[in-house]
Amino acid sequence: MSVFDLLPPLQVINTCPLVSKRFLDVALSPDLWRNKVQRLPQVLVDRLESRLSLSYAKVWYGLYQTNLLSNSNWGNIQDHRNWLLPAATGWRVTLHGGHGWQPEYPPVGSDPLDIDMLPRPGAPRVRYAGALASSYQWCEVMQPVDLLLELQKRGMQREEAEQYLDGGPELTFAVWVGARHDCPSVAQVVVVLDDGTDVLPSYSGRREFPWMRSAITHWDSGVISTERGGWKCSWHTFRAYSKGLRRAILVLRGKDEQFWAGHYGSKFSAPELHFGKCRFLSEMQPV
Repeated sequence: MSVFDLLPPLQVINTCPLVSKRFLDVALSPDLWRNKVQRLPQVLVDRLESRLSLSYAKVWYGLYQTNLLSNSNWGNIQDHRNWLLPAATGWRVTLHGGHGWQPEYPPVGSDPLDIDMLPRPGAPRVRYAGALASSYQWCEVMQPVDLLLELQKRGMQREEAEQYLDGGPELTFAVWVGARHDCPSVAQVVVVLDDGTDVLPSYSGRREFPWMRSAITHWDSGVISTERGGWKCSWHTFRAYSKGLRRAILVLRGKDEQFWAGHYGSKFSAPELHFGKCRFLSEMQPV
């Protein structure tokens, strides 16, 4: 058990159980995972200790190693001139500036970005190579995330999910922001946490977000300058917020600074929302 505790958790889950039945039993033992999952409500702990339908290892993986966001690789965003995307894509185009958004595989005019993406529940881990590029006026996409629903997809019952959220667990958002070599650009990232009761507008048309006034808390990167041809990670971890959290709302905004026709604005890649600390904390500072 002490040897397994020194291994990276993902290796314990993905590799060790393949060795033997004994390794499988140790790899999924509650004693190994109990201290790796923080702020669990007692009602969930009681179910985990009973070992009936859910394990500490599964809860750890679902909370910290899967993406709460849908469609983080910008799939099926075909018509960049349609400002209202189909709901199935997860993203809503709430501001259609210039020539709108354009998915790029791989990113055009910038260095490649090779990121190990957080998967959705039940999906494999993949490397990321795409981006969503903005245009010469402000472009904006938004995705609301029903946190109760997402926790239930990861095995929690509704009461357990509500108590977990009311306990104020760390919640981290991160996205990689890039730019072309030949055109300067700017970007803005906004993340809002609320109780999920306000109806969100389908189209904002401005940089103000009036629905943020009822938010439990929020984070705004402000307008940031991108790195020519390169990428930097914009991230934030929410801690010690009030009870009542039920929804997270992510807003991404970008444009170029030369007013060039086409898609020369800032790019966004590999957005992720998950519980726990930022995966890239050791690599960079938040922007």
